Amino acid sequence: MDVAYVFRKGVKDSIALRYSLRSLRNIPHDLVYVVGDKPGWIRNIIHIPAKDSHNPKSYKSRALNTWSKIRAACESNISDDFILFNDDYFILEKINNIPYYYRGKISSFKNPNGYQQMVLRSVKGFRDPLHFGTHTPIVYNKSKFMDLSDIYKIYLGLDHKILYCNHYNVSPIEKMKDCKIRNVSKFKPKGTFLSTVNKIESSPIFEKEMGEVFPDKSKYEL
Repeated sequence: MDVAYVFRKGVKDSIALRYSLRSLRNIPHDLVYVVGDKPGWIRNIIHIPAKDSHNPKSYKSRALNTWSKIRAACESNISDDFILFNDDYFILEKINNIPYYYRGKISSFKNPNGYQQMVLRSVKGFRDPLHFGTHTPIVYNKSKFMDLSDIYKIYLGLDHKILYCNHYNVSPIEKMKDCKIRNVSKFKPKGTFLSTVNKIESSPIFEKEMGEVFPDKSKYEL
């Protein structure tokens, strides 16, 4: 199964992508596609150039940019089923497959911020939908994804994970506490999955801690 990264250049020469690629050694995979920007240090990947057509300052705009890039991956020669990554997703332990992770029922998430409003738009019409908005890799079928983006009004800025998983009633599913760390002082790589934010990635502690977990270059680095 191939891997696809939806990618926009990040901090410190895209250091998060470097360690995310190193973490791929912990899961069986075939080719790696990078959709979007291409760092100068990367190699042995298939690059699909793609620019963000929307200013990524809002949840809606970022969602639209992501939909566009995933569609570009689906229109390529990528495997029919593929694993979608963000550059700030890391697999810290060896695993053989990735179930569909969820955080609970969406009805239990009452926070009326911009993200939650996008989540609610994404599940309008579903009965008792689940919140699949975890910061972990996810397996997509490219034909199903393309059908999904033709069925729904994605111009509203819908969340692709939550919509895909509820629409197709995916399985197997597994409940988890989201692995996103946002506080530099609390950053410590542990567990199976890890996700970070730019503030952490630009901190010296990130390279120190991740360098201890993944000290060796991957085949995707010059």
